[in-house]
Amino acid sequence: MYIPKFFASDDDTLARRIVANHAFGLLMTLPGEPGADADISHLPMLWLDDGGQNGRIIAHVARANSHGGRFDGKSPSIAVFSGPHAYVSPNYYAHDGLVPTWNYAAVHLHGKPRAVEDEAGAVAILDALVSTFESDRTGNWSTADLPDGMLPKQIKGIVAFEMPVERIELKVKMNQNRQPDDIKGVIQALGDSESEADRATARMMADLSGG
Repeated sequence: MYIPKFFASDDDTLARRIVANHAFGLLMTLPGEPGADADISHLPMLWLDDGGQNGRIIAHVARANSHGGRFDGKSPSIAVFSGPHAYVSPNYYAHDGLVPTWNYAAVHLHGKPRAVEDEAGAVAILDALVSTFESDRTGNWSTADLPDGMLPKQIKGIVAFEMPVERIELKVKMNQNRQPDDIKGVIQALGDSESEADRATARMMADLSGG
């Protein structure tokens, strides 16, 4: 990922917060041979702290998805997550002569996915995903609510996987290269927007600028 110095960050806590709040990401496994296509799947993924240096990603794909055949623990892959983002008009700035841009935060997690084929391990991954996204609002559904005998059938239809994270890239492009009054103007404009995405971007900008 191209990361100019203004937008580079090694804030592991921020990276984990972005992934937790924007868990639906993109897993890309690089082509295995010249001329082949990359395997790309859009997935909800969890970044777990397993005691290792960078933790691991867990998720699953449909067994019919050929991407699952690449989960051999050897294929270089990238899990991509997009955080808050918004269009920035030059009208938001205090100074003239500036051009439009797009503010955003992105996390790339590099690793080599490996399939979890044993039923207990696959169920554990499924339960972790479900418990993360279920809540009082949704009714707190769990796999225990399935009729007897259905969970093993469902597990046969997926390929659960884990990906130890080997490298973390974090880019936070939030006008850090602009003057304070320009940043203030963008925060004000985005904060007043009707778009939740704009307001989320304004909040991140405010946190980064300390106000």
